[in-house]
Amino acid sequence: MYSLGIVSTGYMFCWPWYYTVIPAFLTFWIAISYIYVTMSKWQKEAEELQHFYQNLEILVKQRTKELEEAHKKEISHEKEIQKLKDQFVFIAAHELRTPVTAISWGLENAIESGKETLDKTTLETLQNVQKSNSRLIDLIDDLLNVARIDAGTIKIEKKEIDIESIIEETIKEMNSLFKSKNVKVSFDKKGIDKINTDPNRLKQVLINLLTNATKYNKENGSIDITISKEDDYYQISVKDTGIGIKEEDMDKLFKKFSRIQDKKTQDVEGTGLGLFVTKEIVSKLGGKIDAESKYNEGSTFRFTLPI
Repeated sequence: MYSLGIVSTGYMFCWPWYYTVIPAFLTFWIAISYIYVTMSKWQKEAEELQHFYQNLEILVKQRTKELEEAHKKEISHEKEIQKLKDQFVFIAAHELRTPVTAISWGLENAIESGKETLDKTTLETLQNVQKSNSRLIDLIDDLLNVARIDAGTIKIEKKEIDIESIIEETIKEMNSLFKSKNVKVSFDKKGIDKINTDPNRLKQVLINLLTNATKYNKENGSIDITISKEDDYYQISVKDTGIGIKEEDMDKLFKKFSRIQDKKTQDVEGTGLGLFVTKEIVSKLGGKIDAESKYNEGSTFRFTLPI
């Protein structure tokens, strides 16, 4: 454009051709040279930038691959550690089970035979030791169950059973616990048909739920057990008049080693494993479990079993 301006100016003032053409040509050549140099520079920068991005992409892929391999190794290492921990817990709990059971039998015999010969203080001491030993047995059983669940070796042996008879039998076995807290337990039989499930695992679920319903119940409280049929399932509910659970604590239920910290529960003994084991067993039996609760009013736990 500058060159055209020179030519136009020379034409207007009638300059000789060499005063216009030569400067115009030189100006045009300088402009073309400048454009060429600038374009070459931009092209070089573009090539360098492209080369940089290519190298960056290679580095990112390489680093990503390294991180993935490191992550896989870390996961494998964690699984190995968890496996060793599970094995240790299982072996330790299994080895402890035999001596503490023997201690329990020895204490029972000592208490029974010493009711007439031992003084009151000694007898109470033996009874307290027996209670502590019973809690230790419960803890060992919970650890064994958790280890079996984590290892996937928990056994389910289903057979046709009368579910109402299992519930009545469990209530009778736990009668001393109910009496210790003056808790009244009610269960109305409805003539439910027999179902195909594991009686021992069912009783384990009932014991866990009834134990919690008693421990967290109020003095002179009550527990209501009901059965209802829903499609191809029976639903068993355990409702108590206990201290209840706050809404913000409901998500802590059924988790391993999870206990609700509360002024009303701090004196209640437990490991935080009972509901976790219960949920896993119910799942193995083909059912589901859930809960609802109102603080200071009570809780209801419901689980289903396929007919």
